[in-house]
Amino acid sequence: MEKRHVERFDLNLEAHVRIAGEPPGIRAAHLRTRDVSMNGAYLLTPEPLPIGTKVNVDVILSLGGLPPSETRKALIKASGAVLRTDHKGMAIRFDENSKFMPYPETK
Repeated sequence: MEKRHVERFDLNLEAHVRIAGEPPGIRAAHLRTRDVSMNGAYLLTPEPLPIGTKVNVDVILSLGGLPPSETRKALIKASGAVLRTDHKGMAIRFDENSKFMPYPETK
């Protein structure tokens, strides 16, 4: 029986994950998503974190554009915890502090 109450999207997106409370860049993992919803994401990794580990996740969304030079990006800045793991990765449940924002462009 399906327990999910929000729609999931099969998206292969860039995600940067670090354990909550650690400085940026320290033990950060650069992973890919398998699916994403408003409540969380499944991240592909051969070395999932333990269940219950608090994490910060930045997921980068490409918003399309033609020509490609006009592609815009958005950022999901999320915090949450590892909900479950398996041999392919880990599911992260986002908390209420998660938000969408423009991606900071560097020029």
